[in-house]
Amino acid sequence: MNLQYQRLQEMCDSLKLISVAQGYSDLAQDAVKNQVSYTDFLEKLLEAEIKERQRRKSTYLTKIAGFPAIKTLDDFDYSFAGSIKKQPLKN
Repeated sequence: MNLQYQRLQEMCDSLKLISVAQGYSDLAQDAVKNQVSYTDFLEKLLEAEIKERQRRKSTYLTKIAGFPAIKTLDDFDYSFAGSIKKQPLKN
């Protein structure tokens, strides 16, 4: 591990940028390979951080809500409720 990478990891830890710390290396290599601009690279990195925070928030809120089971529209049995059409529910 090089010194710069270690410093970046420490800064990400300090700022609590967990996804940035985890995804930086892979995204950086991909950006070099595909000649992605710095701003596009930064946008993808921050976008990944935002998505991960939203996922963690959703998981946390679901957990503290105390639901007995997690159910989604993908799990819904449309054959059981024949009057409900699947298409209007999916966008």
